[in-house]
Amino acid sequence: MVALLAALLPCGPPTRHSTVHRSSRRRVEAVAGAAAAPPPLRHSSAAASQAFTAALDTQKAVLELAVEQLRLEPVHSGVAPEGTFSCAGQNGSGAGAAVQAFRGAGVQWLSSSALADPQQGYGTCRLLGFVLASCRGTDAACRDSDVPHLALEQTLLGDKLQGIITFWPRQSYSNDLDYLHRYFSSAPSGSGLRCYNDLQNEAYEASERPGWRHYQPPVAEVKPLLAASIAYTFPAEEDNLRLFRSWALEVAALWAAFLQQGGCPAKDPGALHRFDSRYFSCITTDPGNNLAVKLFGEPTTDKLLKMATGHPAVAS
Repeated sequence: MVALLAALLPCGPPTRHSTVHRSSRRRVEAVAGAAAAPPPLRHSSAAASQAFTAALDTQKAVLELAVEQLRLEPVHSGVAPEGTFSCAGQNGSGAGAAVQAFRGAGVQWLSSSALADPQQGYGTCRLLGFVLASCRGTDAACRDSDVPHLALEQTLLGDKLQGIITFWPRQSYSNDLDYLHRYFSSAPSGSGLRCYNDLQNEAYEASERPGWRHYQPPVAEVKPLLAASIAYTFPAEEDNLRLFRSWALEVAALWAAFLQQGGCPAKDPGALHRFDSRYFSCITTDPGNNLAVKLFGEPTTDKLLKMATGHPAVAS
């Protein structure tokens, strides 16, 4: 299982620098079609395995798009000398986990992680893209850049997949309409991409498909963090997986385009850093981390979380 995760997560260094241009949308469509449809799903554990492989493949495609567009480099540290940290479950459980991290100009930390427990039929994978508070875009320098963070999470739940794609706002867009319009209801000029709001609206229409349900987290503290997300639970079937993949790639391309543009200085730097602290805290204190502790032990889980969030112990 560890070998499978490690093989599906890593991607090589970028081969070229892609600037924002009108072919961005076409490139996203090409990437979405490159892995075309997942293999036909069959019943029981085989279907679950294929559905999780499809989820990993979607995450890998998003990772490769971001790494190439933003010219990110793998992070090498004492925890991950080769850029990837992987581990096996305790007591021969068959569980496995792996996490890989990248960083570069404008990106504080981009991590791609996955955890699977075949005995329980459980698998989850997550990509997190954290923006530097200060970054330099293609055209201009920015201080306290307010570009949203990016998050993609997919969890296999029996014959269904729970998928979450989100821009994490770093200013209060309920009060700051300029921020809302800049990042949620518009796309960078010349990118050829749809805005985030258009993608949300398309997802809302797709949720009328049989078996689709909007995902609402049960924990009160988490609800505000997913208020702007595309979050659904749906049957893990080829058409559904392909559609979710297309949204993930478009949102990732939009995020990369905003970063290349450089973002804008935060109107309220203090609020920006409070938002950032809240997001990091949400990940490190997630009750779901208890499962990883049971499977891998607390010291190993601590390393996984530090690699996923860019903790100073692994980021320096």
